Amino acid sequence: MQFRSADTLVQETPALELQGVDGRKGGMIKLLGYVTAGVWQALSIVVLLGLMHGSANMVLVNLVMAAIFSGCAAFFAWRAKIVKALRQRDPDAPEMRRFVIVECVSGLAVLLLGLLLLAMATFRVFSEGFPVFG
Repeated sequence: MQFRSADTLVQETPALELQGVDGRKGGMIKLLGYVTAGVWQALSIVVLLGLMHGSANMVLVNLVMAAIFSGCAAFFAWRAKIVKALRQRDPDAPEMRRFVIVECVSGLAVLLLGLLLLAMATFRVFSEGFPVFG
């Protein structure tokens, strides 16, 4: 069995053509970032909706966590915009291919984490009738 380095694999791998509907490179990565940002913003909204069920002593914790989740959503939206701009600069560089692969994997991981947290928070607020934190 022959082992190859990561650089060799990246060079041999065809370029990822993650194009958007308009044909420009980087569209799918940008879409992934915006969907991720939307999921994290929805998580923030669910945390705020959970305040209807809470006691007065846990309001601050829920407000702080909702602000943190909104900050995460803003960061993911900003990152999507920056990644698309970087991708359009030099799309065929081997370093850019590695970067796109890492960005896709990390973007999907953060999206799945956000979906999991959103599902759990939604269950806590709407099924159990309790605030998310408290």
